[in-house]
Amino acid sequence: MSARITQGLTAVALIIQISAFSAYAAGTPANTQVSNTATVDYSISGTPQPTATSPSVTFVVDRKINFAVAEVGGAYTTVAAGALAQAMKFTIVNSSNDTMDFALSYTHDAGSLDPFGGTDSFDTTNVRLFRDSDNNGIFSPADIQITSPFFLDEVSPDLTLTLFVVSDIPAGQPGNTISSGSLKAIAHAGGGTGALGARHAKTIGPNTPLVVDTVLADAAGSASGDAAGDGQHSDNDAYKVSASPPTPTPLAVEKSFFVVVDPQNQTVNP
Repeated sequence: MSARITQGLTAVALIIQISAFSAYAAGTPANTQVSNTATVDYSISGTPQPTATSPSVTFVVDRKINFAVAEVGGAYTTVAAGALAQAMKFTIVNSSNDTMDFALSYTHDAGSLDPFGGTDSFDTTNVRLFRDSDNNGIFSPADIQITSPFFLDEVSPDLTLTLFVVSDIPAGQPGNTISSGSLKAIAHAGGGTGALGARHAKTIGPNTPLVVDTVLADAAGSASGDAAGDGQHSDNDAYKVSASPPTPTPLAVEKSFFVVVDPQNQTVNP
């Protein structure tokens, strides 16, 4: 910024230069301290004057919560009636600038449209959650099962995890029927290994420079009531039972016998 001030016969030219560290919530860790100052270099009637420097101003970077759950594959998970341990695949990406815990839940979408245009008509059983422990993207019983209270612990910024929803399909389930459901994650505070932290809530009111405020930047999810900026995100997937096999043709069995040889008559009229 420049300004020219004329007073009498004396011309004063001011050139203000402000130097500051630029910080943005995304990518800069929460609670990072940022300090900056303003300096002014100026001349009076062409004569340089000593640089004027302002006192330092300090603030801390706020917490921006942004994450997403996503179904992987973009198609039905095809299963057979009576099949056990059938896996649907999801990812969760922590795009926040802080380490997070995520509370997890899976809910059947009873009677609603599934993500691929069909309609949910049955519920699976024995639903379990697993984390892909070897990062190969393929479900194995050796993967880490997530047990009650069903949460991911200490998920670092920019980390992507693969999750499996694993269910059993009821025996006798008709072909082409569908079971749809949503996997939801809710943002909680990290920082303590082995325990689910407190649920994050957005900070209300004006910014406090030396306090880590919380901003919720998540998008709306697929589950009912999952709105943008509510600290949770969800996506849905669906099982589809393969078409029933054709009814087998009844088989008739007939048995007959005749004598070929006997020890006395051999082959002549045995």
